[in-house]
Order: sequence, then C-alpha cells, then structure tokens
Amino acid sequence: MCEHTCLALPEQPGSRPSRPAELPLRWGRAATNAVHQSWFEIDDVFFEACGQTWALIHLLKAVEHDFGPVLDDKNARVSLRQIIRELEATQEPIWSPMILNGGGFGFPANHSLVMASCVSRANAALLDLSNLLPGAESRPPDLAAQAAARTS
Repeated sequence: MCEHTCLALPEQPGSRPSRPAELPLRWGRAATNAVHQSWFEIDDVFFEACGQTWALIHLLKAVEHDFGPVLDDKNARVSLRQIIRELEATQEPIWSPMILNGGGFGFPANHSLVMASCVSRANAALLDLSNLLPGAESRPPDLAAQAAARTS
C-alpha cells in the first residue's frame, strides 16, 4: 500500500510523546515528527485544510472590520491584508480530478505542498503583524486564571 509522509504539528508541552526518545539527525538537527498517511486520505486532509483556511480568512476579515481604527493607527492594515491575500490563494479552484502529492519537482502536482507554502507565508506575515501591535503575545492569555483572579 502506498503511503504519504506529512509533517505533524509539534507536540504540546506536557503531552505524552508519540515518538521514540532518540530522533535521527538530519542536516545537523533532529528530524521532524512525521505522520504516514494513506493515499486514500490525502484528499480528506487537504480539503479539511482548505476549510480551515477559509474560516481563518473570514475571521481575519472580521478582525479587519472590527479593529480597523487600531490597525490604521499602528499601520498594520497592510500586513493583515497580506495575510488574507496569502490565505485566499489556498481557495483557488483545483482543476485536477484528484488531489495529488507528487514527490519534489516530479511530474505529478503536489497540492499539499502548494497549500503549505501559502499557509507558511501567511504565518510569517502574522508574526510580522504581531510585532507591529503592542502587547501582542505569542500565545493567548489564560482567561481562566484572569477570571479566578477577579473573583478572589
């Protein structure tokens, strides 16, 4: 059976590791956590990612509408529009009858790689946006701790 290797999300702190303690080294650093995916599931994962980016586009458009004055004040609207443009590239129609994940620069298309490239560029632009806005943290605040502190 043909299998495809996808990169998995990094493990969350405190979670149980799903890989062996010793990682093989590749180019002087630890190899990434890989998930083997059946060729029959590639389209499911691809279209799930399409749906997630579609939802993120609409959330970011709502942020642009709701926080327009703040974005204009910090000259961050251009960065937010760049993020939205990068994510909108993932919503282009697929003219192939099936989702393909060819290897490298081979003959078959690599649809997941194209989408990952767009999402990666949007991620880089999002990091730039977070540097423009004061008080932006790399993770959301702990709302439960804040609520507990208010009630104390």
